[in-house]
Amino acid sequence: MKRNIIANFSEYDPLSQSTDHVLYLPLNSSHYNMAKIMAENSRFTSFIYYDGYQNTPSEESHSYRLVNNAVTVSAMLPAFNKLVCFIPHISINAPEIYKKIIRTAIDSNIAIYEVPHGLFQTGYNLIDDAATLDITSYYDGIGINLPPITRNRVKWYGEDGIGYPPTMKKNLFKKRILPSFTLISSNTNWYLYSLEDKRKFYSSVFSFAKKNSNHMFIWSPHPAELNADTYTSALREHLPENIHIYGIKEDIYFHGLDCTDDLIPYCEYGISTLSTCLLNYEIYKKGVNIFTCEGTHNIINSLNEFHYFSSDDQLTSKPKILKTGFLQDYNPERFDKFLSQPASPNTVINPGYCNLLL
Repeated sequence: MKRNIIANFSEYDPLSQSTDHVLYLPLNSSHYNMAKIMAENSRFTSFIYYDGYQNTPSEESHSYRLVNNAVTVSAMLPAFNKLVCFIPHISINAPEIYKKIIRTAIDSNIAIYEVPHGLFQTGYNLIDDAATLDITSYYDGIGINLPPITRNRVKWYGEDGIGYPPTMKKNLFKKRILPSFTLISSNTNWYLYSLEDKRKFYSSVFSFAKKNSNHMFIWSPHPAELNADTYTSALREHLPENIHIYGIKEDIYFHGLDCTDDLIPYCEYGISTLSTCLLNYEIYKKGVNIFTCEGTHNIINSLNEFHYFSSDDQLTSKPKILKTGFLQDYNPERFDKFLSQPASPNTVINPGYCNLLL
């Protein structure tokens, strides 16, 4: 039920604004969920632009406010003096409103602060040896760490890291009576996985499931994997009977558990490709079978303690408890200190280039 809205008398002088107003600019539901955690635990007055990332915003009490659409965020933009984004580089494929907001922030000297959206991502810690470079492709690489928009950047891990935001939720998951299941988390729509690697991953997992026919496997794929033009979309009609796709419109769904991260606390163990959700498995001290291939081998070897597989006979129901070496508890005070860094005209890296492409 929507709550009543209460008004107060408050005269406004546009020349006297002294409060920092922060706008979070997520580009997908994963960014949006992280933004909610960061905004809720920040001392700054916070707003999240969420258009399209959930259909019905929660009416539960929280310290931030949600900005509903492009028209509203455009009208309010002069009120913000700090902008938090999750994409570390210029992307001409981003939604037009996103590009307009970034461009306006640059032109208006609104300070831009960048936070990571993934454990391994270009611009922070990921390079490759691809000969053909295409950041829009599932099959061609990126090569270098892409240059960022802003010098105001922070990492999740390391001496100055702010920590991984979802650690704030680790005590919020209540005990529930659910069936015993193994979680399959995957994102093979990544250029580090060749077509042969995709085939090997799924054939290994399907073979393992058939050998354990009395056990339930829940497959929570990255949403893009089920797009009509992807390799994995063709697998829908060939799943073993004990593998169920997760989602409210799919084979199986548990009320209130909306995504892979929500399922991890309740699974027995995991089978996963290389992804950020490895940090969530570590939070809840879960064992994980991590798929390895030529493209991901070196990255997986950067983890501290892990169990990997490249064929079904290496899969186990008792994999080693994962320790990535990259998990740190989220520190709201450290994040607020990061947001307190003063902006300057040279904060944005080459604003002329940014404006040209945006």
